[in-house]
Amino acid sequence: MATAKEQAQITALLAEVASAIRPQMKMDVVEWCERYRMLSPEASNEVGPWRLSRSPYVGEIMRACEEPDVPEVIIMGGSQVAKSEIELNLIAYRAVNDPAPSLLLTDNLISAKTLSEDRLMPMFRDSPILTPLVRLDKGPASESSTYKFVYPGGNLHLVGSNSSSGVSMRPIKYLYIDEADRCSAETTSKEGDPVGMARLRLSTYPNRKVLMVSSPTISGLSRIESAFLRSMQEYWFLPCSQCGLYQRLAWARLSYETAQMTCERCQEASGQAAWLRGQGEWRTAKLEENGQTPRVRGFHIPALLSSFLRWEELIEEHHEAKRLAEEHDHSKLKTFVTGRWGEPWVVPSIEVKEHELSSRREPYDAELPEGVKLIIGGIDTQDNSLEYLTVGVGDRHEFWCLDRGAIMGDLEKDFAAMYKEVDERVIGRLWETREGKLMSMAVAAQDSGGHHAASVYLACRQRSRRLLAYRGGPSTYARALYKLNRHDEHGVRMLLAATDAGKDLLFTRLRNTVTAAGYIHFPLPDQWHQGFDDSFFEELTSEKKEIEWRNGQRIARWKKKKSHPHNEALDLSVMVLILFEALQQPLEKRRADYLPDWVKKPAAETADASNGSAVPPAASPPPPPRQRRQRIWARNPWGPGGLTHW
Repeated sequence: MATAKEQAQITALLAEVASAIRPQMKMDVVEWCERYRMLSPEASNEVGPWRLSRSPYVGEIMRACEEPDVPEVIIMGGSQVAKSEIELNLIAYRAVNDPAPSLLLTDNLISAKTLSEDRLMPMFRDSPILTPLVRLDKGPASESSTYKFVYPGGNLHLVGSNSSSGVSMRPIKYLYIDEADRCSAETTSKEGDPVGMARLRLSTYPNRKVLMVSSPTISGLSRIESAFLRSMQEYWFLPCSQCGLYQRLAWARLSYETAQMTCERCQEASGQAAWLRGQGEWRTAKLEENGQTPRVRGFHIPALLSSFLRWEELIEEHHEAKRLAEEHDHSKLKTFVTGRWGEPWVVPSIEVKEHELSSRREPYDAELPEGVKLIIGGIDTQDNSLEYLTVGVGDRHEFWCLDRGAIMGDLEKDFAAMYKEVDERVIGRLWETREGKLMSMAVAAQDSGGHHAASVYLACRQRSRRLLAYRGGPSTYARALYKLNRHDEHGVRMLLAATDAGKDLLFTRLRNTVTAAGYIHFPLPDQWHQGFDDSFFEELTSEKKEIEWRNGQRIARWKKKKSHPHNEALDLSVMVLILFEALQQPLEKRRADYLPDWVKKPAAETADASNGSAVPPAASPPPPPRQRRQRIWARNPWGPGGLTHW
């Protein structure tokens, strides 16, 4: 093994060799990659020299990254369209021809480790021109590691977007932002946006370069969409094999029966091979802005341009996504739009009218409708009341609203009395089916925001298996719909929610007009189901989504309508929906959450149901210990240890 002195001599010798051969290597980036870049078996199905002919559209993108007057390049596209190959080609080219400190920003360290081991290490190993520049063997004499590649005159560091020290500790000339929409909105130290912090590291280099690549996410919240809109917005145009007219490939002109695309002008249909072998070119949709040409170049790459994806396969994916969307499950269609079209997902629901929902009220066949397998609830903490909503859940995410009410009082003064009513009317209420089977609430979430947080935390600790603390927040870049902390500093299970994304999901489901997957049922008032009058639907539709522009960026925000001052029903519905998503229960594969047969519903509870409150059941004789243990396993939707899988 070489000593530190010998290693220094080797590094100096390699630097001399690199400087000697660099003038000969200073050629066009595409020509250089075709001559020296090798594809590895870990990263490609076609092992060997990299060839532009497999993805002709990437050539101009790579050349744009080396243009002196272009400081930033944006690539918004689908999956498997050579976005990562562009990054790898530039890293390899610059390591030999223009080495400098570089940073590759990913969403987290797991992604950085995967990218390093599966793509970067094989590239440095299998490309002969790169192999002598970087020592990949591990040991005290090696300067490189999984998250760092050191070569003469420069280096490349890989960091996660949640690490403030990794993002901000070193000056850099080259910045690569991989999957920008997955990057965190803020570092763990709360210092700010990691992408913005990484850009600050470029300040000392006047000839700095930025490459940002990603598939988009939700329109108005997508980081890559915002960056693309302020760029030159370039699209790949291909000539028709019949008439020669240059045009963009569009999904609307693709025949799903023949897998052929028609021309805009001559209306002749051609297959994938005929279109893709045409000599394409990039054309911008934004030549000038305020008399100046934008210096940021942005490219859009849909999956239709990829020669590795057959159009027949894309049509099959789209067929399945459309079928599920007709059943009001938009998850696969969203994935298809963002991952194949390479376009941001536009939420299909923006506003719902209250009369559209109130007219859907229906009589239930029993106190607990047939099909309910699980009961969950939400409690909204107000200054003078506890507002609650009880919902039954069935197969395929079908919801039945059961009860909506309020418990009046001040938590600071009436804590014991108010939570006694919560136990009686919400958590401990017994719901009966037509066949006489009983079910009670499995779990509920209570809003812990505001100045009553300490009282809510105390109630959650006292009811640790049945009541969770809930706190909503804004939806930002790459923020998940929910995150559950098993035990926070208050000793409770805390459900953190992205409320804007929750409202998007709720209003998408409220627009369902067919009793199928995701449908939400509302009851007509009767002796068991109260609180669903016209005011409930006014509160449920009290907000609408609007798109606005701030500092040149498009932002989507939910705003309260002026005519509806109250929105408790909306907050409760979002809370219950996010709670159900956090359960992650495949209800189709589990039995209904009925109580054991030895539990009986007192007659007094039914008699007082019309008053909006339920009398707690009379004490039943305790079952044998084994039977009680079995009941606990069945009643807890997360298993015997609570929310242990988090």
